[in-house]
This record gives sequence, C-alpha cells and structure tokens, in this order.
Amino acid sequence: MDRIAIFIFVLFFTQLTTEAQTIIDKEHNLPLAGDELRKVLINEIDYNSKIIDLTDKIQDTKLRTVKYISKSEYPTKDFIKTDDGARVDYSLLGEGLFLNSYENNQMRVVYQNPLKILSYPFIVGGSLGSSFEGTGMYIDKIPYTCTGESTTKYHSSHTLVIPAGDSIQPVYTVCNVSNSVYKLENEETNRKISIFYFSSYTPGYRYPILETINCYEGEKLISSVSYYYPLDKQPYLEHDVTNRELLRKLEENDNGAYAEKQERLVDYKFSFQPTNSQVIISFSTSIDCQIDFVLASIGGIVYRHLSKQVQAHEVSSLSLSCAGLPLGQYAVYISIGSEKYTEKFNIK
Repeated sequence: MDRIAIFIFVLFFTQLTTEAQTIIDKEHNLPLAGDELRKVLINEIDYNSKIIDLTDKIQDTKLRTVKYISKSEYPTKDFIKTDDGARVDYSLLGEGLFLNSYENNQMRVVYQNPLKILSYPFIVGGSLGSSFEGTGMYIDKIPYTCTGESTTKYHSSHTLVIPAGDSIQPVYTVCNVSNSVYKLENEETNRKISIFYFSSYTPGYRYPILETINCYEGEKLISSVSYYYPLDKQPYLEHDVTNRELLRKLEENDNGAYAEKQERLVDYKFSFQPTNSQVIISFSTSIDCQIDFVLASIGGIVYRHLSKQVQAHEVSSLSLSCAGLPLGQYAVYISIGSEKYTEKFNIK
C-alpha cells in the first residue's frame, strides 16, 4: 500500500497579474515534450528555512532520468512524464495543468474528472483547490477507488547553496497537499493517505530544481524522498527553444535594432521604481491595436511577457514586477507589429 501513495500527485499564474511576484508561468515553466532531466537523491530538506544548504546532503551520485513525451501533435497540450519507472499523463486545458492518470509497476489509477494540479500563472501567496475521484488496480489484481481533495499553495522562499558551494536566490517553493481515502476491494477498512509534494523553482530554469514527497497514513510518516536537479543537467532559459523563439519574434522586421521612430504608433512614459522594484509604463496609441511588453535581461532571458489590446488615443498604464530578479541590467521591449522600442534599466 505504501507504494500506492508515494507518487500519486506530481506537481509541476489563475489570472494574469503584475502586482505580485510570479513563481511559475506557462511561457517559461510549462514542461516541453522531448525534454530530459537528471536528478540525484538527497537527504531531507527543511523548507521552512531561509537558507537550504546542499553541500552535505547528496546521498549518492547516481543520476535518475526524467523524460517528457508528447502524446499528440500539440507537444505542449498533452504529454506523459516518465520518472523512475512511473508514467504520469498530463493535459493542458486553458490555463490549467491537469493530471489524467498515473501508473507504476505496483498500481495504476485513472481519474474520472481530470485533477487540476496547477494554474498559470502562479504567484507568491497563490493557492488552488480541487477535488478528485479515481479508480485503479493494485498489483494488477486488486481493484480500488480513491476520492479526496488537493490543494496547491505557495509555501516559502529561500537562498539555495548548491553542492559546489555557490548560492542561488531567490528560490520559491510550492507545496501540493492531497488528502485521499482509498478503498481496496478486499479490505473492509478505508485507508487515509496524505501526500505533501514540495517543488522549488528559480528564475532562469523551466523545471523545479528541488522536490520532496512526504507520504503519511493517518499521522504516521510512511515514506519520504527528496531530489536535487543539478543545474548543469537542465537547460538554462537563455538557450531554451521557446525563449529564443520569443526573442526572434521581437526582432522580426527590425534588422535587429530597437530604434526610436520619428512617426510613432505609441507614445509612452517609462520609469523604474527601485524602492518597490516596479517598472511603470503609461502609454497611448494612434490606432486600435495589440501592444506587447517584454521584460528581459540583457543576456536574453525573458522574465515577463504581457499583451494588451488597446483603443486609439486611450491612455493606459501597467506595472511590471521585478521583485526577486537577480541584480543586473534589464530591458523592456515595447512592440506594435514591426514597430519596436526599448528601455534599459539596472537593478542594483
């Protein structure tokens, strides 16, 4: 029964917001079919600590492989994750990531109503709740049913000291808690299983860099496992295909330059407020159009991408949160069709 509970829920913004710090968004954190990751087993982590030090927590150096496989012609819509012998079936529906089924060499479960485990974007302070019901088979011969509730919440932020001794910040941890009631056909007593799944993200990387799964039966801890995803074993967003494609679109028809034009489709005022780490832009356009704003590091990593439909001569404003971004130089790219502008600023 312990194996039934260990990997049932695997976590990977609800409404677009620029007021709070974004942890996970669809553009930068949605798993991509074809990607392969590596992870290593580590000792228990205290996610309530402001500093997580991994320098002495590696249990072994064996690299375990995680793969994402497309199951349709739309690679980012439906995919399967294979992880240490388990297969997890996901779908992207609207702004939500849903869990459809799970199986390993001990059990399998199919959810009658796909279980929503994450919504995009997800922010500091964000939370999401859903209920589920599934049927499955244990060791290929014992039918069972499961029902329960699942909650995904922002948990905490940290500085991470990686095994080499370097530190990374900020690192944001999200926790999914599932409380399930299992009924096996050959058992009279229902089993109450709770799973706490912690996953930690940092800007610049598509996938979590830490994860922990704690499984309880009642109040008794029956299993606990933690992993670290070495940063040199997963792609940095600067080299990520999706990130490069977004930058390429910004440069189309512009010969690589973001120049001021004499006759502009947009008039705007730009300011960066270091006290609350916000970019403020007020603007108006001469035509009805869609205007795009992209916040990126000078090195080419896109951190924010907002699109807004506006009417001619209507004065609008927006703010872009820079909270949590590393110190350095950044640029905001403003584009209407082939017309593009840039504003640079420093976070000190």
